[in-house]
Amino acid sequence: MKKIVVNVYGLTCHICLKKIEGKLLKLNGVEKVIVYRRLRKIFVTFDEGQTEERKLRSLIPREDVKEQQRIIRM
Repeated sequence: MKKIVVNVYGLTCHICLKKIEGKLLKLNGVEKVIVYRRLRKIFVTFDEGQTEERKLRSLIPREDVKEQQRIIRM
């Protein structure tokens, strides 16, 4: 399993964040998605054997993603 934390700025709308969360959860291999609107972060836990990080990131609007991203390996 791999965890990534994506810093999102500009996405303050609860509905928009819920839509992104729903899209991420539909992907095969995505185990868990936690959205913290106040922290402006999305935490995703997924199986690298079933999906690619690139696919996950493509579902988050680019203009709202801060360039510096943290990757946590488990």
